[in-house]
Amino acid sequence: MPPTRPSLYSGRSSIRSVLGRSCAPGKARLSEDEIGLQLGHRREATRTTAGYGVWDPDYLKGVADALDAWFVQLQGKVKGKSLFAAR
Repeated sequence: MPPTRPSLYSGRSSIRSVLGRSCAPGKARLSEDEIGLQLGHRREATRTTAGYGVWDPDYLKGVADALDAWFVQLQGKVKGKSLFAAR
């Protein structure tokens, strides 16, 4: 049986799992809210107001740091190929 191709859903599901397990030393686990927002989910109560104003640059920094650490870990498992595109 040929291997299955990754899909957008499987990627999002994997990222959700990684973020749900992420916890930097000395820091609290990421909240469901932080994870959902990173995945593009909207809070129903802020659907309108979320578009106003400018977000703090550190907003969702914990989620971004967890994803960066996961990609670095993945890169260590992939030999001979870069997961990061050269720009």
